[in-house]
Amino acid sequence: MEGSGYEPSETYGPVVYLDRGDKDLSLLLSKVEEAGGKILVPKSKNGANGEFGFVAQFIDSEGNRIGLHSLS
Repeated sequence: MEGSGYEPSETYGPVVYLDRGDKDLSLLLSKVEEAGGKILVPKSKNGANGEFGFVAQFIDSEGNRIGLHSLS
């Protein structure tokens, strides 16, 4: 949202996680930087052994922090 009092942030506010189902996060993450974003947390195991899938976080080209979740 754009407007007075609304500013994208790397550090404040909630992180919205988008569920990618069983799709590998690597393909999507490979496109982040070429689209003007920045990877903050590379694909990482969620849980000690990845029993809860995988997560990643990036900053989009507008400065919003976005999380991803996948089972593979």
